[in-house]
Amino acid sequence: MTASLPKIEIVKFGGNPLKFWTFMKGFKANIADRVNDDTRRVMYLIHHCEGIVENAIEHCVLLPEEEGYTKAISILHKQFGRPRDIVEAFLTELLDGSSLSRL
Repeated sequence: MTASLPKIEIVKFGGNPLKFWTFMKGFKANIADRVNDDTRRVMYLIHHCEGIVENAIEHCVLLPEEEGYTKAISILHKQFGRPRDIVEAFLTELLDGSSLSRL
């Protein structure tokens, strides 16, 4: 007997470095690993991004299928997932007295 688990909602990623890895891991586990072709992966990825993030990767849908998704992931890592930016964002939250548990 298999229990039916609730559907996991993936929140759109808008560029907050503190949310980068949560978004990337959630997207990979719930969408990328379940979709068979890169064109659909990049379309889902664009759909789950917003604002400057969406603008940064939306052109990737125009690239050849085997390049578009890989390029989009690379752009996300380079522009929004830099370890230094993530650490700085965490430090800013801590120094400002914000609770990291809210994130």
